[in-house]
Amino acid sequence: MIKIKCNGKDSEIKENQSIMDIINTYNLNPKSVVVELNRDIILYADFENITLQENDVIELINFVGGG
Repeated sequence: MIKIKCNGKDSEIKENQSIMDIINTYNLNPKSVVVELNRDIILYADFENITLQENDVIELINFVGGG
């Protein structure tokens, strides 16, 4: 297990978890999420390729439409 901060909360996750794994954990639609990892915006194309590391800080911003 590694420690990260997700949306401002301390969390423990399994090692070798990708950004996509975290998005799926929260049942979010990856195409409607903006991801900030350690203050950098991550492109959708990289969600599967980036593995979270100890003490990473990730923010998941989910867009919801409405009218």
